[in-house]
Amino acid sequence: MKTTEKFIHLVWQNGWFDSSQLVTLEGEPVVVLDRGRPNTAPGPDFLHARLSIGGLTLAGNVEIHVNGKEWYDHGHHTDPAYGSVILHVVESQPVDTECQGRMIPCAVIGPLISPAVVTSYGLLIQRDGLLPCGGLLSERKWPPDRIVIQWHSSAAARLQARAQRLAELARHTGLTDNEVAWAALLRALGFGVNSEPFQMLAARMPWSLLARHRDKPFTLAALIYGMAGLLDFLKNTSLAESLKNEFSFYRNDISSPPLEPVVWRFGGTRPGNFPTHRIHLFLRWIHRNIDSVGDYLIKAQSLEELKKFFMPTPLPEPLESHLPGHRLSTESLHLLVINSVAPFLAYLGEKYQQPSFFDKAVHWLERLPPEHNRYVKQWHQLGYAPSNAFESQGILELNSTLCGRKGCMECSIGQALLKSAL
Repeated sequence: MKTTEKFIHLVWQNGWFDSSQLVTLEGEPVVVLDRGRPNTAPGPDFLHARLSIGGLTLAGNVEIHVNGKEWYDHGHHTDPAYGSVILHVVESQPVDTECQGRMIPCAVIGPLISPAVVTSYGLLIQRDGLLPCGGLLSERKWPPDRIVIQWHSSAAARLQARAQRLAELARHTGLTDNEVAWAALLRALGFGVNSEPFQMLAARMPWSLLARHRDKPFTLAALIYGMAGLLDFLKNTSLAESLKNEFSFYRNDISSPPLEPVVWRFGGTRPGNFPTHRIHLFLRWIHRNIDSVGDYLIKAQSLEELKKFFMPTPLPEPLESHLPGHRLSTESLHLLVINSVAPFLAYLGEKYQQPSFFDKAVHWLERLPPEHNRYVKQWHQLGYAPSNAFESQGILELNSTLCGRKGCMECSIGQALLKSAL
């Protein structure tokens, strides 16, 4: 069974091995007085350990590897940061270890690891399916609150990652907070399949030009469909030609090139999710609220208030009749709150170091029902049902960052399952 370095870290950190049998490559007994504390920065894996090796008490750091040669593969032998290491711990294949001419004791821990922990670890990493811990969870029937803690942690990490993505967009494009709110809404309109093209559109959009023509819906339509590269996809040819002429008139005022139509995905999506339809909805929003969307999303206190924004009045004719569009379903409305309103508020919290914005983002997610997808369904089948969108967002984050790559050793659920095997 192939193990990971993170697993060996946990074994050392939690003492899941028979320390009475630990010896160096030279046969000197190692008495563990203090295993040290995990190091999250560059350098040795465990800091401030205390060990007795061959009767001599040493204080320093411990480095962990799956096999001994990784010490040299990683260049530790020439790195002075590893000169303070007092023990090199490996699962197997020990080697003579040295750093800048100083020899460092090396000890093998693999055969000493608790068999129960090894068995549970094998069940985790060898299980097929969406949820590696599903088999162990079904056997051990854990209380839901222990699962929910990890969901909440993952959901908070997901919000922070989305906030950072908006911050990166703002840094690279110079968007104002109000324009970042629009960018968040645009990305969310992609509903997964077209999220990236919509974010690209947000980065290229001539926001100041749109603001200048806020009272001219025809010009707004020409600019937005034109920058999206989708004017040729409008079915009403006479309207399309008129919008092309309008876009051409303003083209020299726009520094960024339009998107190439090839970036958009129409196949595999329902007509209501076609980018042409979603841009119609965006055009409705921006025509009424171009200068105030950020403040609106900050101040909104209820879903009813948000519905007034997300389901606005029609555009003037002939735009409303001849541009493709569909009304949002309640589920789509919830997804827009999850994927745009909450990340925007989290972005403001990070930018201005105001936790109240992040708290409000979490509050919105806690007020929405959980999403329905195959990842949530699998947790349901194990008897663990998310009660709101914050928890279902945690499930999605778990799958994308840990479960999908069997990163069980980085998950509190996987770590606790190993601990419970003892």
